[in-house]
Amino acid sequence: MKYGTYDQIEKLVNLGLLESVCDSLWDSDMFLVLNLLEIVEGVLAKGMMNQSTYFSDKLEAVGGIYKLEQLQDSHNDKIYKKSLAILEKFFDTEEL
Repeated sequence: MKYGTYDQIEKLVNLGLLESVCDSLWDSDMFLVLNLLEIVEGVLAKGMMNQSTYFSDKLEAVGGIYKLEQLQDSHNDKIYKKSLAILEKFFDTEEL
């Protein structure tokens, strides 16, 4: 999410954005999954820029970290690399 203020993204998250995105990460359309991962990364980056853990905490609460971990078993190399990059950038992977 390169566009939008923290407050705008927070409203989307509060309306269920992360839940919807995470529910769709199991889709068989690899292009869709890669775009959803971009959304997750953008939301987390906006939170990091504002020194907030709200978005990462919310992602964890809806099972998003588990789904990112499962995507590392993907046969698609791009999905594997993207999910791993998100986990390494925004979460303490030693605790996972």
